[in-house]
Amino acid sequence: HAVMGAWTSSDGSSWQRAPADQPAFHLGDGTIAFSVAAGGPGLVAVGFSYSIGGRLQARAWTSADGRTWQQANEPDAWRGAGETALSGVCALRDGEVLAVGYARPTDEQDGWAWLSRDGQQWQRAPAAGAAALGGPGRQFPAVCAAAAGGAVAVGSQTLASQARALAWTSPDGRRWRRAEVQRALGAGGVASLRAVAADGRRVVAVGIGDGHLTVYASFDGGGTWQRVRLPHSPFGNQLGDAVVIVGDQVTVLGEDDAVGTVWTGRLSPARRSG
Repeated sequence: HAVMGAWTSSDGSSWQRAPADQPAFHLGDGTIAFSVAAGGPGLVAVGFSYSIGGRLQARAWTSADGRTWQQANEPDAWRGAGETALSGVCALRDGEVLAVGYARPTDEQDGWAWLSRDGQQWQRAPAAGAAALGGPGRQFPAVCAAAAGGAVAVGSQTLASQARALAWTSPDGRRWRRAEVQRALGAGGVASLRAVAADGRRVVAVGIGDGHLTVYASFDGGGTWQRVRLPHSPFGNQLGDAVVIVGDQVTVLGEDDAVGTVWTGRLSPARRSG
């Protein structure tokens, strides 16, 4: 039985756990929150709950202080057939909150996007505008970030049991298109992208491919991408779980043979290297 948890800190060093007996933390047989962003009354988190031997259901929560959380209102689609999940949330520049994830009513799986002004009431990106999030196979926009010109989401697509990394961009969270370099993102056996950070038009996405950390950079808000060469060892397994851009420095938090590891690099339009 998994219970959702939340921690707060005023300095990043000392942390306090929010009370664990909140009803919003105990949904179904287990509750998991994957992502949190500034929005609504203060914070908005997304994830899912599950039933043992049953299904996943998308969930969202709001909090004013990070300690007391309320469950968001659930659109009917979140309670639909099969699995539904939200895995990434980000604050857009216009004040809206964008959440991404997937719906899998059968073996077919399509990505989806939801928007909210307050974190409580959610509206799905219209089918016509969000068609690029779906298609043959299984699409999974795992995480999102606000970038110059709108939003960018990254994740994966699985066709014929072959997983490939994929990216999408949107001017408003409602109209989506796939990145022009889909084949380049999927080259070299890249399985998936797991985290993304944006600073204006500069975007960095990290993930795993062929068992190794992979890093991609974009200098046009996610429209086109290039793979960054990394000085990691070809031995063992590495992956990237989180990434942040501060000035020209990029910091990636991940794992190297199951050991927590931090990688750092430089990012600039002139060098385009990490």
